[in-house]
Amino acid sequence: QLALALLLDVTSLPEVAVAYHQDFKWEFVASWGEEWSITSQDILEWLERKQAQELQKGFERYSRN
Repeated sequence: QLALALLLDVTSLPEVAVAYHQDFKWEFVASWGEEWSITSQDILEWLERKQAQELQKGFERYSRN
């Protein structure tokens, strides 16, 4: 739930938060201990990279057809 809440807080976009919270959880939240820290900027940069990777994968699939 923390991953979802953080993404929703930073983006204010429920559809984006729902779409990416599992990846965010496994890449960040799952490894956090009792004390952790992350900035909104860190989250937004991660989200931009993730979306760019997905877009690139889409282009690669499209260009093969």
